[in-house]
Amino acid sequence: MRSQEAPSATPFDATSNNAGPNAPEPFLNPVGILGVEGVYDLVGLRDRHFESSIYQDIVTNAFGLDEREWRKASPTTWLLEKASLAESWPEGRVLVIAQSHEDGLVEDDQATELLHAVGLDGNRSAGRKDELMWLRGLHDQIWEEGHELAAAILHSICLLAPPSSRLS
Repeated sequence: MRSQEAPSATPFDATSNNAGPNAPEPFLNPVGILGVEGVYDLVGLRDRHFESSIYQDIVTNAFGLDEREWRKASPTTWLLEKASLAESWPEGRVLVIAQSHEDGLVEDDQATELLHAVGLDGNRSAGRKDELMWLRGLHDQIWEEGHELAAAILHSICLLAPPSSRLS
């Protein structure tokens, strides 16, 4: 049986403060999020790849046939429509979205549109750092080889460190 909540598969799941029904206690929200080669707009993913039924299949297999559910599960959409990242993630200090122009599976628009939506919220005045980091390599290379992924992780950690302790 499907839950009433739309499933989500994004780095923003980390801000939900809900580890599931069997969790012994709530967990603390993270102070930083790194999204790598992510899909942040499910409808946009399908629409940009209309020539391939594979993208439609991926989205419907994970989120069902109802596009309203896709929108609920897409952070770009919920940020543009109603949510405030500053309100839902007050602990947030760093948001890094890492994407490769060479990805081949996920288009750059996923990353740039998400950061546009985040920027509309006025969060930067609250002191959070929002960055787009460009990686090099194909989608699977990023994950399999790990060099670019490691660089994104290190960069994100360095942004969280106090300025006096950052690596030069």
